[in-house]
Amino acid sequence: MKKKFNRIAVLANALEENDIDNFKFPEPVSQEQIDEWEKSNNAKLPTGYKNFIALANGFRKSGSEIYPLSNITKLDFPDDFKGYYAIGSFIGDGSLILSDAEGNFYYGDHCFGVEKGEFEEFIDKWIIRPMLEHFTDNSIEIPV
Repeated sequence: MKKKFNRIAVLANALEENDIDNFKFPEPVSQEQIDEWEKSNNAKLPTGYKNFIALANGFRKSGSEIYPLSNITKLDFPDDFKGYYAIGSFIGDGSLILSDAEGNFYYGDHCFGVEKGEFEEFIDKWIIRPMLEHFTDNSIEIPV
């Protein structure tokens, strides 16, 4: 996850330098804070998510968001999402990234229901890819 996070940071810096977007990376959370959350909620969080918030406690880009630890919510509606924990969102239309109590990662779409996935896949598809599109759309060289 550190490699993906570093890629996000490089892209974010380059986009800011070109006045395309402004990013904020919240201070990371400690392993102790993550452990306390899991203990008090009697639930595990996805490993990729935990690794990410240990680098930056949340992130928002192009309609996608990784919630900070304090914003995780156990859902009681809609029925398809009931019992899952919302750990972020994507597309910007109410679609959520979810975790079950065992720490499995899911996409929750209000039209298609819940589908198992991987947090790292979410980072690639819904965070890094849209950032790269800003470079292409604005004819800016993509940093390595």
